[in-house]
Amino acid sequence: YVGFRLRVRAMEVRELELAEQVAQRTLALSEKNNELKALNRQILAHSDAFARQARSDALTGIGNRRDMEERLASAFHESLTQGKPLCLALLDIDNFKRINDRYSHQAGDSALKAIATALKNELAACNARSGHTCCAARWGGEEFALLFLGVELDAGRNMAERVRVAIESIDCRGFAPGLIITGSIGIADSTGCQNHERMVSHADKQLYQAKAAGRNRVMG
Repeated sequence: YVGFRLRVRAMEVRELELAEQVAQRTLALSEKNNELKALNRQILAHSDAFARQARSDALTGIGNRRDMEERLASAFHESLTQGKPLCLALLDIDNFKRINDRYSHQAGDSALKAIATALKNELAACNARSGHTCCAARWGGEEFALLFLGVELDAGRNMAERVRVAIESIDCRGFAPGLIITGSIGIADSTGCQNHERMVSHADKQLYQAKAAGRNRVMG
């Protein structure tokens, strides 16, 4: 009987030891699982950040050409298949090289940042007034692109003119005293365009006309 009780006791002790080991391993697995979840969240956050960086202009913080081209391609497809109006404007800052030469390249960078801010503010106001979706991107160098979704050409011209006035109203005293920034804008709609590249070409031709006509104006 004594031997039997000892064996039972040994089994009970062993069972407790096994239960403790299981509990410890379960806790360790739970902690490891939480670590993996946290790591996965970090990876997703970094992935989102990289995706945003890939579509953002490093200097101005607005979208870059890649971002605008993707938006334009998607919007053009929607315009083509659903008959929604669409306008694209290309903006070129007049005599930008003179800003760099007269003031400095740092002043030129500050001017580009101020222009991007003016574009964001004016387009946000346009969106609030009209209920449309309008966005801007740095197209390259001193050139910007403006996309007006759901906007007819006449309304697009009015929006582009507001943008032109907003740029001319930028206060440059903090980085280039005496400077007045102006921009030439060419605008085109999707009417008659077989693809979004043709739309870009039409807007670019109108931009050339605006500069040839004396700059600081909207053509299209």
